[in-house]
Amino acid sequence: MPIDNPTHAEPTELMATKLRERSGFKREVGHHDDADLDLEAATFIESQASRIEALEAENARLREALTPSGDTKADYMGEFSFGITLSAGGEEDYRRMVPWTTIKEIMAAILARSALTPERPKK
Repeated sequence: MPIDNPTHAEPTELMATKLRERSGFKREVGHHDDADLDLEAATFIESQASRIEALEAENARLREALTPSGDTKADYMGEFSFGITLSAGGEEDYRRMVPWTTIKEIMAAILARSALTPERPKK
């Protein structure tokens, strides 16, 4: 999110003003530090905007990975299995795939546990 974006001009000015106030900076006419502080504030704001964008993108990826859909079903089906040993007349080992319904329940539990959903399951 560039700083010169007109839709973000007002929050940028507000943030610059808050940074000046927080640092005890008094704006004086002709003060040589004005430009330095404005540049520092602009740099800080831009770095925070980039950080927020990265966090929002990561959040979207995590939500997508934990939301049942055709894509996640294709990714997760066959990915999880468990072994069963039957010993009637000799031991035989079988691999059973975890059903899609169970995978969706696990995804819902992870979402609830991470507080990405409003309600957490009762124990």
